[in-house]
Parts: sequence; C-alpha cells; structure tokens
Amino acid sequence: MLFLQCIVAYFLCLISFVSAADSNAWKSRSIYFVLTDRIARSSSDTGGSACGNLGNYCGGTFKGLESKLDYIQNLGFDSIWITPVVANSAGGYHGYWAQDLYSINSNYGTAADLKSLVSTAHSKGMYVMVDVVANHMGQGAISDNKPSPLNQASAYHSDCDIDYNNQTSIEVCRIARLPDLNTQSSEIKNVLNTWVNWLVKEYTFDGVRIDTVKHVQQDFWPDFAKAAGVYSIGEVWDGNPTYLAQYAKLMPGLLNYATYYPMNRFYQQTGSSQDLVDMMNTVASTFPDPSALGTFIDNHDNARWLSVKNDQTLLKNALAFVILSRGYPHSILRD
Repeated sequence: MLFLQCIVAYFLCLISFVSAADSNAWKSRSIYFVLTDRIARSSSDTGGSACGNLGNYCGGTFKGLESKLDYIQNLGFDSIWITPVVANSAGGYHGYWAQDLYSINSNYGTAADLKSLVSTAHSKGMYVMVDVVANHMGQGAISDNKPSPLNQASAYHSDCDIDYNNQTSIEVCRIARLPDLNTQSSEIKNVLNTWVNWLVKEYTFDGVRIDTVKHVQQDFWPDFAKAAGVYSIGEVWDGNPTYLAQYAKLMPGLLNYATYYPMNRFYQQTGSSQDLVDMMNTVASTFPDPSALGTFIDNHDNARWLSVKNDQTLLKNALAFVILSRGYPHSILRD
C-alpha cells in the first residue's frame, strides 16, 4: 500500500509540475509554434494532398496535432505554442478572429479533442502554450458576427484608422478593420480576465502567448497576465528596444523583436555582425530580464525565412543562433 501511495504521489507531482509552469520553468524550454489548421488533417494524415485555398481552412485538427507530438519531440522541442482555439467568424482559419470566447473552433475538433491534446502532451512531459487575443474580436458588424459574450456596441471603441505615429491611436483604433475592444472599461476588463482564467483552467494550459499587446493600453496587461495564472509572453511588434522594454514590466515575457531584425539582416547577408552584437548588448542593458525574451527567425506574422533568403546553410546558422542565444527559442512549423 505504501508503495502504491508513493507511486500516486509521484504522478501527482508530475501533473502539478506541468500544470503550474512559471517563468523559470519555461526558461529551460524550446517552443515549437503550430498553426493548428496547417499541421495535420487527422491522425492518419501524411500531408500528401495540398490545400486548395490557403486563405481558408485547410483541415488541420487537434487530433492531427496530437498525432504529431512525437515528431515534434523528436525534433528536440519540449513545448508547443498553438494558435487561438476559440470559435471564429467566417474565414478565421488562423484563430485570431474570435466570435465566441467560450466555444471551441469546431473546424479544429471538439473541447474533448483539445483536452486530449493537452493531456497527451503533458504525459510526454511537454508544455502547451495557447494564443489569446484581448484587443479585438472577429471581422464584421456586431449585428452580423454576434460576438459572445461581448455583443454590445459599448464593448468596442469607435471605428477609426490607426495612425502608427500616435500611441493612443494604436491602442483604440482598428487593426485590419477588426472591432477594437474597449479595454478601458472595467466591465470589459472583468469579462476578459474572467475568460482567460477560465480558458487556462478548463484546458490545463501551461502558458499563454498574448497577441497584439501594443494595441491595448498598458495598464490593462498586469491584471490580465495575473488572471491567466500561468506564464505569459506578449507580442509587441516593434523593433525599438526602448519601446519594447516598456511592456517587459507588464508581463513575464516578450517576443524578441528587437533582436529579430538585425539577426535576420545579418544571416540573410544584408546587415552586419556588429549591428547584431550592438543590439544584443542594448537588449541586455535595457530589459529587466533578457532571458525572458522569446527568440525567433520568423513566424506567422512575418515573412518565412526561406522566402527572403533561399539558402539552407544560412537558415541553419540562423536557427543555431536562436537555439544558443539568450532567451526562449521559438521555431515555427516547418522551419
């Protein structure tokens, strides 16, 4: 009986370790990014047939991704970052056009499928990070899209085009014409904080990647990150280290766009090694914890590396930099 109790206690500790991953736990991890719709259509999919329309759903599923976990782990990655899982408005194959925050995108599978994916990843010692969006909902008029639970006009800022030279405009106007949430409202803050807390607990995620961080006022983020209850890393799409560093005080981690630009210029042979070294030194002296930054060579928002410089040797050198430099290494599907 004592032996059995010890075994049970051991596995409970493992479960606790995986589900309570904090910033320090993530620092030893390497992260493989997956656009869920594009990884695998099913557990038996071999990738033999091409998608007919890359601007719409191609059939990737949670079950398909679950079947690829061994493949990802054999590449040397021990964590995955998946695109948003919530139900989306029409055409939102990527996941960033939320329509119902409390429903799962049925194109990817069911809630049970998602729980199975996370559970299987945990059984292999892998962490799962989910992408979340608090800046906007899906495209279209509120009356047509019927976003849930944020279905009132007062939940959104007035329609305006972004002036990227004005920070207030960046925060309250519409990115890509998507309805911009009124995150200054205490009611909307509570709705979003409650939702992200539920999402993480319901599906036992180990971390969240936060989209479009610079498009929401800064004082919104500390409570949102705290509500998530797990490690969070934000996307602030800007190469200015001073600008980026403001956000490093608001959440545990950021994607390292400061280093991304000079690194790619160097390895794609359009920039100098000195520029890269200078930026690395600037990052080290500007950010409160440079080791909490996520390093990457490309992603779903930026040009794929080989589309800019079609050279496998240079690509491998760039990937080696990502893996060996300070911070969390991120790799996108098929790099």
